[in-house]
Amino acid sequence: MSRVWRSLPAAGIAAVGLYVTIVACKDDGGTGGSDGNAELQVLAGIANPPVTGYVVRVNTPGGEFNAPLGAGDQTNPDNWTTFDLPLEEGEMLVISVMDGENPLVIGECTVQGATELHYARAIAFYFAPPNNHINCATGLFPAP
Repeated sequence: MSRVWRSLPAAGIAAVGLYVTIVACKDDGGTGGSDGNAELQVLAGIANPPVTGYVVRVNTPGGEFNAPLGAGDQTNPDNWTTFDLPLEEGEMLVISVMDGENPLVIGECTVQGATELHYARAIAFYFAPPNNHINCATGLFPAP
């Protein structure tokens, strides 16, 4: 055994082992789960939305999912609303931005390509009635 390994404390060796295990098990570079799930990313359709208390609601055949609408610079992925969902090709999603129980915008998107990409992206324009809409972007297609 080399001198470096003998001089490391046991906690250091355990940490290195954990890191190697995590890296070896990631089959997609962290872009999505290996369990068939895809990350649905919902962006606000304005450059810098304020903190509002709005909620993104996503209805899939598997259930309803809710999360706070991300605020701040929408060019920064840390400010997007994300969901880890078991999406299937061809299924329809209903994506809404809600103010309490009042919908500000509702749109329907069909999953197309998200399962291969491991992510899908939608942009919610909710601030200028009557032009509010959900843009079905990457991995999604507008529902017929």
